[in-house]
Amino acid sequence: MTNESKSFWQNYAELKDAVNKIEAMTEPDVDHLVHLVEKGMGAKNACIERIEAVEKMLNAINKQGE
Repeated sequence: MTNESKSFWQNYAELKDAVNKIEAMTEPDVDHLVHLVEKGMGAKNACIERIEAVEKMLNAINKQGE
């Protein structure tokens, strides 16, 4: 499943999980760290895209009501 096909909350949870795992690392594991950063960035970007789409939709609705 790609980030785009996941819900906002699924992507948010994935981002939060990646951040928590990175913060919990006592010894940096570069290989695992790269994977977590990539996973987190994909989820973050999907969240931002969804927020922007909702903002665009709300702006269009507001313009129709004027």
